[in-house]
Amino acid sequence: MTLRHLQIFRAVCDCGSITAAADRLNVTQPSVSMAIRELEAFYQTRLFDRINRKIYLTEAGTMLRQYTDTMLDQYDDMTILLREGKVFTKCRIGVNISVAETLLPDVIRKARARIPDINLNVLVHNTETIEQKLADNQIDFAILDNVKDSASRNSRIFDVDDMVIVCSPYVYYKDSMTIGELAKKPLLLREEGSGLRSCVEGVFARRGYDMNIIMESTSTLALAELADGGLGFTVLPLSIVKKLEKTLCLKTVKLEDDIFRRNYYLVYNKKKHLTYTMTEFLKAMERADE
Repeated sequence: MTLRHLQIFRAVCDCGSITAAADRLNVTQPSVSMAIRELEAFYQTRLFDRINRKIYLTEAGTMLRQYTDTMLDQYDDMTILLREGKVFTKCRIGVNISVAETLLPDVIRKARARIPDINLNVLVHNTETIEQKLADNQIDFAILDNVKDSASRNSRIFDVDDMVIVCSPYVYYKDSMTIGELAKKPLLLREEGSGLRSCVEGVFARRGYDMNIIMESTSTLALAELADGGLGFTVLPLSIVKKLEKTLCLKTVKLEDDIFRRNYYLVYNKKKHLTYTMTEFLKAMERADE
């Protein structure tokens, strides 16, 4: 028994005859008769009484008609909803700690402004974990500041953030320094594998200097507080430093011979099926200059 059998059965009920049902469905009369016989064989009961060239629903046929109407109406509703895709409002995104501290509020605001009924699930973790979650299809999108090249993923620049050297004003009074000077300072940095750490490592490697790291932390706030206490120098996003300056005594120092700058990327799997909500999320995340 298939859905087509039920569609034919309902047409026969509506039309009151095999011939009229065949005309409505644009099929042959024998194919309609065969479908009814197959239904009766499947349920092992008569669905129609055939009296004086007319057909009448039996008690079993009346019951099947009630169930058929319900099932076919639900099928029609399901087809409309699935084809439109707007019923699927879930969107799972993963961001690393740096993104959570800088861009996440704006991401949520943009998404809800464009898609008011979006069911947004957000995971905040380190870059390595977010990368793995994306690979395992446990999240739909990732926003990261350190992306591994992959032929299986789409990625585009989501935002750009400049970073600055931060220390206590009591341990350094100048407004700038070279990378060579910074290499001699005690450094307070994020953990290996983080986007911020990779950015700093890239500048030091490009200039041919080693880093004098005295402490690592997964917490940007902890690094800022240690710098505020005069225990070393750290590198933080300028957007975060501006917020922390309200509560901490921090001095920002410009790098003279290079720049600490990182790109934030929006990443998703190329073979990922994008629902209507996911497609709208991508549009909401487009940069103004795109």
